[in-house]
Amino acid sequence: LRAGDEVPETEPAVMAALDRLTARERSVVVLTLIEGYSEKDTANALGIPVGTVKSRLARAKGRLRGELAHLVEA
Repeated sequence: LRAGDEVPETEPAVMAALDRLTARERSVVVLTLIEGYSEKDTANALGIPVGTVKSRLARAKGRLRGELAHLVEA
């Protein structure tokens, strides 16, 4: 989301779930899923291997999926 964007009802839950990720996981999620960077560009931006981006992203997605499952059910 950017300044001035309309805030969806689910945003507080999503933001809280993002805050519970580690800083390393959160940075990968923000760059790839929110900002749209490729895994390679994310790796270059963070100075880490692409494999590390992939593993952090997979771990973070799993944690987010578990924490936000109630939104899908609602």
